[in-house]
Formats: sequence, structure tokens, C-alpha cells
Amino acid sequence: MPSSLYNGLTQSCGCLKRERTVEMNKARAWPKISRTYLYRVWSQIKQRCYNQRCDEYHNYGARGIKLHAVWHDFAAFARDVVAAIGERPDLHSIDRIDNDRGYVPGNLRWATQRTQVRNRRVTRLYELAGEQRLLVDWAKLADVEHETVRSRLRVGWTLDEALGTPPGSGRVPQTRRLRWTDKAEKK
Repeated sequence: MPSSLYNGLTQSCGCLKRERTVEMNKARAWPKISRTYLYRVWSQIKQRCYNQRCDEYHNYGARGIKLHAVWHDFAAFARDVVAAIGERPDLHSIDRIDNDRGYVPGNLRWATQRTQVRNRRVTRLYELAGEQRLLVDWAKLADVEHETVRSRLRVGWTLDEALGTPPGSGRVPQTRRLRWTDKAEKK
């Protein structure tokens, strides 16, 4: 209020507070280490593994995923990780090789987002001729759309039929044909 300024109860219109806040923040700026990528990763790992209020705790700490005891000290974590897997390549982030093991030596790597998506607990592998792959990989090898293969599997086709039948060929596997004839007889 203008009267507060005139009476000396207030020293400014609010700009002085902003200026002082900026100066205080400059004076106590975070150390450069806390602004590094590796520090943020380490901090997030600790949150996921030990803070029960963290949204991701149920996927990490509650499952027994822990941070290697020596690595609770950031300097040791940074030293060991860089020595083991090197500096971070562009577009890569830390990934656990085995999802059922914790953040321990020998279980970390730099991985792309695509690799990390494929390395999840919910990722399902399909086996054909003794070889396991993701459905999207099988579809790509067979030169069939991924969703076409998925749809075929959903209605009862075997993986071999779903991959080996060209799209639009009109071929319907026996298992599916029986279902259609059963429906026609019921009408």
C-alpha cells in the first residue's frame, strides 16, 4: 500500500524482496557436482530404493532392489561406475542388466531408451524354433506388421501361423475356421 511506503512501514513495492532473493540464491548456489547427470541418477536411485513415499518405490525398494552399500557415497558411486562402464554416451542412461538384481557392480550399463523398454519385467518373449525374441522382432523378421501378428495371436493362431501367413492371403488357420463355423451353426 502506498501509505505503508510513506510511513516507512514498507521499504519497497516488492522489488526489493525479489532482488534480495536473487542475491541469496547466488550466494548459496548448489555445488556443481549436484548439477551433473550422474549425481541426479544416483539421487533418483536412492529415492526409488529407499524412500517409501517415492512413486516408484513399489518397483524397486519393495522388491528388494538396493544400491550397493559402498555406493551410498556419491564419490564412490561415480568413481566405480565411470571405471566400469565409462562416461555416458549421448542419448543413453543407466540400466540394470538383470532387473531382479540391484544397483551393484557388474549389473549396470549405459543403454538407449529402446534397450531399456525391452529390458522390463513385463516384456514378453516369444519362442520359435528354440529362439526367443520380442514379438515386434519376430514380426520384423517375417516382414509382417506387428499389430497383424498380435491380432492373429489374440484370436488363437500359433506364432508360426501368425508369422508365416502373408497379410491379405485369405488363409485362416484351422483353429480360427472352427470358431467361425461354430458361430454360423448356432444362428
